[in-house]
Amino acid sequence: RHIRKLAAEGDHLSLLRDLLAIIHRDGGHYTELAGLDYSVIDAIDIIHDLRAANSELRRQLIEKKP
Repeated sequence: RHIRKLAAEGDHLSLLRDLLAIIHRDGGHYTELAGLDYSVIDAIDIIHDLRAANSELRRQLIEKKP
């Protein structure tokens, strides 16, 4: 796989860019436009928002159980 090859080669920058592309769901376009620093900052916000939404959904499901 592509990711495993990058990891084996120690290409950490490409691994980071691939991870950011997955988080931003855009194939890397946002990172290319905004730059790596802003892309990472926004990715952290995205992950925090997703985790908070997931926690809220889980809370709601637990409350609805009989």
